[in-house]
Amino acid sequence: MSIIIDRYMKLKAWWKLGRFFDFTRLPVEALGSKSCHWYIPKGILDEHAVCYLAGAGEDISFDAALSQTYGCQVHTFDPTPRAIAHFEALQNALQEARALELPHETGTFYPTDAALLNKWQFHPWGLWNQEEVLKFYMPADPSHVSHSAVNLQKTADFFEAQVYAVDDLMKQLGHQQIDLLKIDIEGAEYKVMEDLLKKEIYPRILCVEFDEVNHPQDEHYLKRIREHIQQWLDKGYQLVHMDEFFNSTLLRA
Repeated sequence: MSIIIDRYMKLKAWWKLGRFFDFTRLPVEALGSKSCHWYIPKGILDEHAVCYLAGAGEDISFDAALSQTYGCQVHTFDPTPRAIAHFEALQNALQEARALELPHETGTFYPTDAALLNKWQFHPWGLWNQEEVLKFYMPADPSHVSHSAVNLQKTADFFEAQVYAVDDLMKQLGHQQIDLLKIDIEGAEYKVMEDLLKKEIYPRILCVEFDEVNHPQDEHYLKRIREHIQQWLDKGYQLVHMDEFFNSTLLRA
């Protein structure tokens, strides 16, 4: 029953937020697993595209799908020990042409083509608005993998990891432009989005999960989400898609 109530509350919140925005009618495609996919506009990416994907956890099916579908440069970022171990397990499976099942989605497997690794790199760093070492706090449910630099769930245990701003990463990796940036970083998305706007870094496609919808810090959380989306719309972006979990895809017009 609690799952039904939670789903109802998310749909209600989605309606409250979604009615403020106009959505484009561009064709989109879903890439990734059933529980961890993203909708992106068709006809934008190609083999020359550069994709930064922050937040991996133990489902990097979206990352794999981008590499498989477009053959583009894919850079995955996550400092969480379990996320690092998961990528290493997938890397080993690909090199052995062995199918690896997603840990939390029975019957769903990653591709077995080792060519996915040709232009796909994993980096054990977090995303932030500057270079420093941060504490990442564990989730309240220890079976969950994602840790939070802003301590979204108000827990006590943590690990420390290196974080960088997006422009720092671009300099290190030698990129002038990002074609797709995915931000799924457990409450730190506000900090990163504000830093991107301040530094005028505008990815062609921006995918953001607003994690506060799962752990509201106060009654104003929908207002915060709406304001952060609106800031990007004011810069010429269009809202392509938003699902009931507030995974939002924006496209620079």
